[in-house]
Formats: sequence, C-alpha cells, structure tokens
Amino acid sequence: MSDREKILNRIRKCLKLSKSSEPHEAAAALRQAQKLMAAHSVDETELLGIEVSNKIAITRCNPQRTIPLHLAHLAALISRAFAVEAVWEPVWTGRSHKMAMRYFGANGRADLAAYSHEVIERTLWSAWDEYRRRMPWLNRSHKGIRMGFWLGWLAQVRSTVMEFGGEEERELAKKAAAAFYGNSINEAKRNKQKVSRAAMQAGAAAAEGFQLHRPMEGAKSAQLYLTND
Repeated sequence: MSDREKILNRIRKCLKLSKSSEPHEAAAALRQAQKLMAAHSVDETELLGIEVSNKIAITRCNPQRTIPLHLAHLAALISRAFAVEAVWEPVWTGRSHKMAMRYFGANGRADLAAYSHEVIERTLWSAWDEYRRRMPWLNRSHKGIRMGFWLGWLAQVRSTVMEFGGEEERELAKKAAAAFYGNSINEAKRNKQKVSRAAMQAGAAAAEGFQLHRPMEGAKSAQLYLTND
C-alpha cells in the first residue's frame, strides 16, 4: 500500500468516526479528517475514488443571450440520464462561433453525455427535416411550429429515460463545474418563445420507438446505444 493510500484510509476512518453518536468523538474525528485533507490536498473525488472529467458538445445554434428551449430541454434530458452537470458556453469551431454544452461527470459519464447530446441533436434535426418534407408549406420562419415539434420529440424521448440516481456523483460534477469556471457560472436564461401544441404532438409521434440506453454499470465499453425500432 502506497503512502498516499494510507493517508486516504486514515481520512476515511476519521470520517466514519465522525458519524459517531458521541458528539465529542464525532467532532474530533471530523476536525482530524479536515486537517488531514487540507495538509495533503485531498479532495472528495480522490477520497471517494471518483474521477470527474468534462467533455464538450457543440450545437448547431449560434451564440445568443438566451438558451433555445429545445437545447435547455435536451441538456435536462442528458443530465437526468447520466447524472451529470451541464454548462453552456460559446466556442469557436474554426469557421464560426457556436453555442456548446460542456458536461461534467464522474467516471466517464461526461464522454457519454457529450456523445449522446450530439447524436440526439442530430437525430432531432433529421426528424424535423423529414416532417418538413411531408409538410411542404412549412419553412424555417415557422419557429413556433419547429420549436413545438422539437419539444414534443424530446419530451417523448425523455419519458423513456430513467434517472441515473447518482446524487453523490452529480454533486461532485456540480463542484467540478464551479471550480472549472472559477465559481462564477452565469445562470443562462431560457428563451420564452411560444410553441405550437399541434407540432408538439407531431414531434412526440415522430420520436416513438427512439430510446436512450446507458451501458451497464461497471461495463468497460464507453458506448452509448441509441435505437429507433
């Protein structure tokens, strides 16, 4: 056992004792754990053996002051599916500026989140293009209809996604995001655009059969399976 692992075990033991029903013993153990963590620069992620990373997903939207509703809903879907934290930021692609989502997650979940975001957004646009081909009177100026279709499509997909349930990992992801941005994450406002209810129903119908599957817990493969049977 390395010296570092010995220190981590000492801290874990102190934290365990800090849950003692005896107040003085619990307080002393907690102080000792905090002292050791500060002295050896140990954070929660190392203590729990959790690696938190981040991965960026570039969207098709140009930077703007408010987040388009469909992208806000997409980020919520991904966060629910993988217990990750999502933060918007503008990026330069080499050709133009775009809105991007940076996902923070434990043990490889950030990679899965970014990958699934890109696949779902691409599939969402394809579904909309197919719907427009069947409705030749529609054009890009029908934003309320397009947004309604997108929201309906995403709502249908989200209804099939179970929450990951990793509250501890999600909290670590939030802290990692705050540290990455220097604890100065700006709360982005959502676009309050009106949407078509009929288009939402059409979008939900178009998404039937599309499911988001996570890899089994402990699986070595970082693949994400998306089906549309």
